[in-house]
Amino acid sequence: MGKTEIRHFHPNSHECYGAFQGSSTLLLGAAAGDGNETGLKITVRAGDVLVLPAGTAHSSVDSQGDYRYVGVYPQASPRWRNEFGKTPIDLRALRKEIFGVYLPEEDPSNTNQDGLSYTSKTLY
Repeated sequence: MGKTEIRHFHPNSHECYGAFQGSSTLLLGAAAGDGNETGLKITVRAGDVLVLPAGTAHSSVDSQGDYRYVGVYPQASPRWRNEFGKTPIDLRALRKEIFGVYLPEEDPSNTNQDGLSYTSKTLY
């Protein structure tokens, strides 16, 4: 896949995101439609892997070198759903859905038993 410029999030699944060509600046944590560009901007390059916890807004704000990435989702998760923040949402129900997402036993980028589970538990 190429860059995804539209900010979105997945309330029902975590996403493992791997860059395999070029580079991109990702904006994490800023919501679409809020007029707020303050999120965390990070640069990802070919070979980088990151795990976006369910509910983490993300988009690509620029790219170089014919940027390409792959997004994969935990085996036990339902088909991911994109939310764009364009319609009113029951925030309480959305939070319940996000915090109810299954935490994989292993880090998808490392197979370290404590990797993703440890990180996720510290975030929640």
